[in-house]
Amino acid sequence: MLNWFSNVFTQIENFFGTPKLLFDGWQSTARITLTTIFLYLILIVLLKIFGSRSVSSFSVYDMIATITIGSVISSTLVLKEINLINGMVAIIVLLVLQFSLSKLVTKWGGLYPFANPTPKVVFYKGEFKNESMKKVRVNKEEIYSAIRREAGTTSDNVEAVLLEPNGDLSVIKNISPEYENEITKYM
Repeated sequence: MLNWFSNVFTQIENFFGTPKLLFDGWQSTARITLTTIFLYLILIVLLKIFGSRSVSSFSVYDMIATITIGSVISSTLVLKEINLINGMVAIIVLLVLQFSLSKLVTKWGGLYPFANPTPKVVFYKGEFKNESMKKVRVNKEEIYSAIRREAGTTSDNVEAVLLEPNGDLSVIKNISPEYENEITKYM
């Protein structure tokens, strides 16, 4: 089956006089597959280290897939060394990784912190959480801005502000005692 596949592409390439345009052998395809998997995992770790501010309105794994798919497409279009099949294999591997990771995170919630940063409390009951603010690179003006924009009020009428995994600041005006631990667990 694999030989038939490579023969078909070789015949098409020979017909058009464009060697290695569609297929360059299984070794390069395997290299692209493994490189894609390793880069995907490395990007997850790096974005976890650099935090929520590096990601905007995406989960970490969605952002990685989006950026790298765009990069693969442009490389496939521009670079002669990357043929169509290798570009398609890289895109398919990225989509399978993104889909698989989202399924795993949904099935096993304990994987969520690995794949995404956890929310961080940056303001709580009238106090700025300076340690958290430094870690996530948020300043007071950004918090005040979120309070005005999201709650339409001032900081004295807000219970908490959290930096969410997607980089947004969530403003919470009221916390009932029963649900206070939902916020404090991220302090």
